[in-house]
Amino acid sequence: MNFSIVDSFSSPVIPLRYRAFSNTTDRYGVNYQYNSYGYRTVEFDQVDPEYAIVAGCSHTEGTATPLELTWGSVLEKQLKIQIVNLGVGSSNAVFCKKNIMSWVTSRSLLPKFVVVQWPNPFRLLSYSRMGAEFELLNGTDGQLINTTLKMSENNFLESWLSAIIDTNNILQLLNIPCYNIHFQTQQDFQIDIVNILKQHHIKIYLNENITGVTWLLDSNAYDKSHHSTECQQQWADRLTVIINENPTR
Repeated sequence: MNFSIVDSFSSPVIPLRYRAFSNTTDRYGVNYQYNSYGYRTVEFDQVDPEYAIVAGCSHTEGTATPLELTWGSVLEKQLKIQIVNLGVGSSNAVFCKKNIMSWVTSRSLLPKFVVVQWPNPFRLLSYSRMGAEFELLNGTDGQLINTTLKMSENNFLESWLSAIIDTNNILQLLNIPCYNIHFQTQQDFQIDIVNILKQHHIKIYLNENITGVTWLLDSNAYDKSHHSTECQQQWADRLTVIINENPTR
């Protein structure tokens, strides 16, 4: 995903000009209406005095899901607070970090809390080795990812973790609670993600595959690639519990 560093200083988010003000309907009948910055949410000058932010990839934007059934919209109804959805399909962790940092450093009214659905660590990060460069996208075979990670001169997990740590650090300084979620399990990583983040006073809610503390995944959205509205509802339900039980972290 390409954007200029100037974007981080000239607007509250990275502007997605290619889809700003657009209103389209896909072949499944799902409508996508974007604001003046290209986000599937309210206009930024219509944000309530009390609001929250959600950020992430297509799971948060709601690809193949009606807007009112996305987890951010469901969470808005359940917590009775306006949700500004900064989710963008195919985005990576650095994109999420830049948007959140740009937002909180450019707004006089800060969000009550932030929820980040961190995208796959290997998404849209350049691989570089002996002059050969290419990108590893979400959905790449896990074994190929692990093999490539070991061979690469770059450390993909390092930039992913740095994005999470940087985001949480700035939010902690501003006394804004941040709830970090990720749909993979600890076993999907080569290192202990939970304890590394814990050392930075950051909690991340991974997929534990245990009833009540899992993230429901089924790939049953209209496009048979993303997750169904049942999953979106379960994510919102679990987040409602997490936020109510941990109002300051």
